[in-house]
This record gives sequence, C-alpha cells and structure tokens, in this order.
Amino acid sequence: MRDWVALNMTPGIGPRAAAKLLERFGSAEAVYGATRAELEKVRLLPEATDSIIARDMHDKAEAEIEDVHKRGGDILVLDDGVYPSLLREIYDPPITLYVKGAWSECLDQPCVAIVGSRKCSTYGQNAAVMLARDLAQRGVTIVRGLRVA
Repeated sequence: MRDWVALNMTPGIGPRAAAKLLERFGSAEAVYGATRAELEKVRLLPEATDSIIARDMHDKAEAEIEDVHKRGGDILVLDDGVYPSLLREIYDPPITLYVKGAWSECLDQPCVAIVGSRKCSTYGQNAAVMLARDLAQRGVTIVRGLRVA
C-alpha cells in the first residue's frame, strides 16, 4: 500500500501518468523498482522521475496511511479486490481511494458527489454540510474528496 500512496502523492504524477506507469510496470511496487532509464522511457516530468528514484514520498506515505487509520478510515488501491468496479472503469480512475464508514454497503445506492473549492467561504462550507446531511438522511450516499492534513 505504501508504494501506491507514495505514487499518488508524487508531484507530477496524476491519473494519466500513473496509468502509463502501471501499464508499463504492472504495479506501484514495480514502478519503484524501475531504473531511471526505464522511467525516462515513460516520458514523465523530470521531477516525477527524480522523486520516484529517490523514493522521497515513502515517509510521507507511511505517515498518511497511519493518519488515515487513526481517523477510522481506510485506503483502497486500484488493483485490490475491494476497489469499486464501476469506478475502475472510468477514463482516469484515481489510483487510491480514501474511504470511511460503511462505504461498501453504499455503492449500490444512489450517490451524489460533493466537489468544493480549496478556498471555500464559511457560507459555502455550511451549505455543503447541510445539503450532505439532508441527502444522507434520505439514503443518498455522499461522495466527497478527502485531504488528510
């Protein structure tokens, strides 16, 4: 799991670059076992290649995993058996998913994603909380982004 989270946190690696790496090397673990020359063939940003070679996100990934577990959450990775199959089929699926609660039971229910701004106003935060609470009380699954800080 550490390699998956580290790859997800690597500067310059988004869903498309991650997909290229996973297609070429087969797993996040294999990406970190690749040589510089092999990585350069994938045509990544130089800082992404440097970060992968240096494994400089591994300590941050370990801390992130620990923090998520302390908060009662879990992390799903693209190649494990519990990653939502429909999400895996989208064009650029995220390689890691942070989940909390009875998420596996909710996937067959109607879902609404709440996408917000990084610099949301207090009014916007309050409106999103009220909307999410009202929808959840009516049996709608709320999907939102999670940034562990």
